[in-house]
Amino acid sequence: MDMRNSAEAGETVSASPKPRPLRVHAKPCPPDIVSVALSHTTLTLQRHYGVGSSTMRRWLKVSGAKTRPRGGNGRRDAPKDFEVVAPGKTIAQLQIIYRCSDSMISRWRKACGIVTISSVRRPMPDQFREDAAYYSLRELAARYGVARDTITRWAVNAGIRLKGRPVAKTKDAPSIAKAGVPRTPPIPALPAGAAAQAAQHLRRFFPNVYPAAILDLKERKRLPGFGRDMWVVAGRGTLPANDLIALAESKGFDQRAWAAI
Repeated sequence: MDMRNSAEAGETVSASPKPRPLRVHAKPCPPDIVSVALSHTTLTLQRHYGVGSSTMRRWLKVSGAKTRPRGGNGRRDAPKDFEVVAPGKTIAQLQIIYRCSDSMISRWRKACGIVTISSVRRPMPDQFREDAAYYSLRELAARYGVARDTITRWAVNAGIRLKGRPVAKTKDAPSIAKAGVPRTPPIPALPAGAAAQAAQHLRRFFPNVYPAAILDLKERKRLPGFGRDMWVVAGRGTLPANDLIALAESKGFDQRAWAAI
């Protein structure tokens, strides 16, 4: 029995439903793609807008935008305004402007003949020779706000001794005795480590006890003797080493007991 006879006989025939088309929500084309595409390739333009290759092809077809052609050697040529913008800027700043890698910025600098400005080394202060006799390498770095390598370079160029280190000499840097520079006499008074032991004892009673050498340069200028042999005690201010030991002794500090440890 065919379909027509079945329909005449009153039999119902179920027809297969047609598939409904999927609704695609396409991302709209940005209004500035024509101007932005001039400074990008298709790949970098995809990364700029965060879309896939199919979406980018549709946008370019709809808007008629033209992307930047790649050079014949496959490398991106330097922008026309690079020689004007690049001088005086770092590689990180140029990467933000041109959205490219650091190696590409370096290649553009070399191709355009832009000379990079080398870092300016900080000269040795006049007070450094005197301070080097009392402070360690770490304390000198914190005192002048520079790296430890800078402190070492100052000591090598001047031929002076850093505390706890051998004498640093160079061929063209005469020693202090030959240069006629008077040596700063050491400050007599306290036994070695007495103030540090007293500070360690006072940390049981005060939250912060530390040498004034690690203070900021502006704060140390306000202290007597540039803050040498002075300590900062929270709640008591800045105290000389003798007063620090006296305060510790009032709190039960015994220097002989510390020396026996």
